Amino acid sequence: MAVDINETLDEFFETLSEYSDEAAQRIAIEAAKNLKLEYLSLLMAPYPKCGVNCAKVLSELSDEVLRSHSTTLLEWISDMNYPGAEIILDRLKRFKDVSWLAVNIDRCVKEALLFDEQIWLCNIAELLDNERLKPELPSDVYNVLYCRYKVNC
Repeated sequence: MAVDINETLDEFFETLSEYSDEAAQRIAIEAAKNLKLEYLSLLMAPYPKCGVNCAKVLSELSDEVLRSHSTTLLEWISDMNYPGAEIILDRLKRFKDVSWLAVNIDRCVKEALLFDEQIWLCNIAELLDNERLKPELPSDVYNVLYCRYKVNC
């Protein structure tokens, strides 16, 4: 018997949707927590219907698991209107592996500057709430973020 993976994924994301009943959402969230690491990227987007629940799942994962997705998570906070963006921002603020995060922040800040993404820079600047992050950032990146953080965008 052949399984239509697209249909199965559609059903999964429909159940994960904020529009599903709460019991179904809880079941889908628990199932998502048990995804194999190679499938974790399926949750790495602020989907309109299930972005909040995807963010809830991701927020409970360890730094070790999230390391390889930190750039994607930083991109998620480029617009705080994206579903789940607040949850992702809070999780990034708790990131303990600050040296790894700093490397990805550096990359994203340079991209945001290149494309004049001022709102994204303000959102990234919120990560300066994590005191341990500051000394890990290159001074030019820290200065760009601090100016926005200090002014409170």
